[in-house]
Amino acid sequence: MPHVAHLTSVHVPFDTRIFHKECRTLVAAGYRVSLVASHGRAETVGGVEMVPLPVYSRRAARIALSPWRVFRLARALKADLYHFHDPELLPVGVLLKWTTGARVIYDAHENYAQQMAARGWMPAYLRGLVPWLVGRLEQAAVRAFDAVVCATEHIAALFPQAKALVVKNYPLFDLTARPLSERPYAADNCRIIYTGGWSGHRGVCEIVEALGYVKNPDVRLSLLGRCPDPHVQERASRLPGYAKVDYYGMLPYDQLYEQLQAAAVGMVCNQPRHDYDLAQPNKLFEYMSAGLPVIASNFPLWREIVAGNQCGLMVDPTQPSAIAEAIDHLLANPETRRQMGANGRQAILTRYNWTVEGQKLVDLYDELLYFRQ
Repeated sequence: MPHVAHLTSVHVPFDTRIFHKECRTLVAAGYRVSLVASHGRAETVGGVEMVPLPVYSRRAARIALSPWRVFRLARALKADLYHFHDPELLPVGVLLKWTTGARVIYDAHENYAQQMAARGWMPAYLRGLVPWLVGRLEQAAVRAFDAVVCATEHIAALFPQAKALVVKNYPLFDLTARPLSERPYAADNCRIIYTGGWSGHRGVCEIVEALGYVKNPDVRLSLLGRCPDPHVQERASRLPGYAKVDYYGMLPYDQLYEQLQAAAVGMVCNQPRHDYDLAQPNKLFEYMSAGLPVIASNFPLWREIVAGNQCGLMVDPTQPSAIAEAIDHLLANPETRRQMGANGRQAILTRYNWTVEGQKLVDLYDELLYFRQ
């Protein structure tokens, strides 16, 4: 049985794309899969062998020490293929290729060179230099790798065509297999939801600010995920609308679905900067899978998905008053929510699902590890 290892020093151990989609799909395809991540202990979860990486409380320590730790742990695994998920690990990928001769895959979830400029913790004088350096490092390092797995076509265009494979963040079918609640369409349901990381460019502050404009007095926001930037959390907490926020932090996958089924509307209001208008956020498809109507940024790519499938409303994400107007409209019209939710779920069942994307990944592994044939 070929042994493959996924590596991350940044993402949570049970990240949706890394663990639930890619790793578990490979386990189902007959691979032995290890995951090096910041997990508390060595154990096997869902067939995936968890290899614990020390957790560093300070960002500087993580950036300086984690790559070396990942390299040592990864090399000790003696895997046939290494698949890593963070630009910080580009040197690790190159070293693994040089010292082990194993196959190496870089997974580009985002346009990291552009998005480095959005990091609130980075000094202003570095925000032009660091993205340039990351882009150059990616282009140089990828020459050593066997493939680059990309979350969108836009990201794939940044890399050599012969090495780039688009594997989109479409949701797992297990979400659509779960029973739907009637709660999202209840007339008295005034709960909206946001899931995932809430850094400044993802529009969480704009959503919270919009709560101050919403006319419905019973509106509540379920806020899930972690906030890596304390400045963003402080800014959000000072807004009047934060009094209507219920913050749950990171939740296990099953509890995430329960929160989705308790909500009436899903929010995805990324801001139009740093190429976020070209991303395809996982949360958008999770909302659709759970039968929720969405309120989404009016980006052309997202309009094709949301307006094209009549599963939500498009708004200017920079205008909290416009977001508030859309919230009020959907909360006041439960039958509209029901129809939009049904449209979104049907689009997931017929088009936007992980089945085809996961098979692309398995086919790539089978091709690279030719001895499986």
